[in-house]
Amino acid sequence: MDTDDAARATPSPASAPRYEQPRLSAGTRKTIMYVLVAIVLVLGGLLSYGAYRVMGSNDLEATMIRYETIDDDTMRGAVELTRDSPERPAICVVRARDRDGYEVARREVYFPPTEDKTVEITTDYLARGLPAVGDVYGCSYDIPGYIDPETAGPS
Repeated sequence: MDTDDAARATPSPASAPRYEQPRLSAGTRKTIMYVLVAIVLVLGGLLSYGAYRVMGSNDLEATMIRYETIDDDTMRGAVELTRDSPERPAICVVRARDRDGYEVARREVYFPPTEDKTVEITTDYLARGLPAVGDVYGCSYDIPGYIDPETAGPS
């Protein structure tokens, strides 16, 4: 046998199998897939819960039911608040906007605990421009530390 015959008998890299054998067993691949699916489901659940807490919860619903411009720098607004827990104090931020839609006044309105689910409070607030419309910016059960429940209330 000459050297040409010996070279032909030894398999070359080109004649090696086209695909490599998998490095992981089928059971290991399934386990990894299940773990990754579980992680995605847990993360999706956490994101959904966070979004619900921020945007989906309607435990406080407030509406500006009446507003009027008192003079060039004062607005009076009546806010109606419906709470799922009326025994808890709440706070709402009301604002006034001018004819162009710019905010010209903002005020926090404290709602003390009551027995009624729906309450109405009327408040005046000063504007730094001619107020045209009043609305409720948002409400929360989280009362800031600088709000004194003894002195807070409409005025």
